[in-house]
Amino acid sequence: MTQITHSVPLSKKKFKKEHLEISLSYVNNAVAYPEFYNNAVMQEKFPGLKYVNRRIMNISDIDITPDEQLLKGLPESIRKNIKVQKTTTRVQSQRANGRGEEAPEVWRSMKDDGFELKHVPISICKLPSGRNHIMDGRTRMEELYRQGFTNVIVDYYTCDNYHSFNKFGIFRNPPKEVRSPTMMKDVVHLATEEIKAGRLKKENTVIEKFIKDVTGGKFPGGKNKIMQRILSGDNSSSFTYTEQESYDWLYDHGYQNNIGNNGIFYFVVSHESVGSAVLAASRRLEELREKGHIVTKLRIVINPGYLEAADAAGSWMKIADKFRDSFSENLDTIEKAYFIKPKRNDTIVLYGIIPTVKSMVQKYQLDKLVVFVNGVLENKNFGDLRFEEGLESALFT
Repeated sequence: MTQITHSVPLSKKKFKKEHLEISLSYVNNAVAYPEFYNNAVMQEKFPGLKYVNRRIMNISDIDITPDEQLLKGLPESIRKNIKVQKTTTRVQSQRANGRGEEAPEVWRSMKDDGFELKHVPISICKLPSGRNHIMDGRTRMEELYRQGFTNVIVDYYTCDNYHSFNKFGIFRNPPKEVRSPTMMKDVVHLATEEIKAGRLKKENTVIEKFIKDVTGGKFPGGKNKIMQRILSGDNSSSFTYTEQESYDWLYDHGYQNNIGNNGIFYFVVSHESVGSAVLAASRRLEELREKGHIVTKLRIVINPGYLEAADAAGSWMKIADKFRDSFSENLDTIEKAYFIKPKRNDTIVLYGIIPTVKSMVQKYQLDKLVVFVNGVLENKNFGDLRFEEGLESALFT
């Protein structure tokens, strides 16, 4: 007797017809989710969008690079920053942070339980440009790609305009879903960029309908607060990178290890790992030396991760300050507890932080690290400077 599989192990590397049929038995299209699959219902909120069918697609046929029209309205430096990335799966235009808040949990669940077939599948949409573009489920797609899968089960749509495409991408991640939920900042971020692109009018009634359409009336964080942030031109969203993506960012922007045998290497640490950063950096230095490298500098770079606050720039600066203070305190504690009058070695240095706040682009082009080893920030934190002067004087050094 054939055993029915309700979860596909990541070791399988490929989906089969039987997996597609099981997926359809769980999520019964228009019956279970008319707002996702009933074209008549969808046309009310997302005109021009059409559900075609559920299918198995080759991952190679799915375009995960940003579409030029989806980047319309963004400052050129941000568009360049997005397009230059090598790991393009991390770019999801509708998201404020580039991917869902629950991405680590989604990855962990897939590794523990495999790819579960009971969830609403990844969605793919054929855009006016003719490209098959991923619409939601980017975190799951990224893990499948990383695990070597050659195909994927998808809900396939077509759309004749980018505004409905963007709105629906947010709508398919409602609050309290099993996937990464839509957050208030995602709604604000998308509305702000749609206004810049000229696809959304900055009028109260239009904005109110937009919010209702993309949230399904659930209003994460409160409708009035969302309205206020959109109408005030909120631009507090940011990029979010994993550890590997941070290394990709460094490489793509010229911060490469041991260029011309100069002995300079880079070491990325999460802002949450400041307690272990001192020891981790020392271990990395020893690893490099054991491999025969002559290391003149090991530059520690902070990955700021998710910026939770509505004031992303302020949150980013606080993360930088807190990490620097804690790192220095940890070094001092070790020195006082274990050594007597030691001579501090300057091979390992806390070098800088990755700039990830999109609103900073007006003053800083987001293509260079914000460094702590020279200029104003060598002897001061952001907190020592007035906010406006902090960005102005600290970043242009």
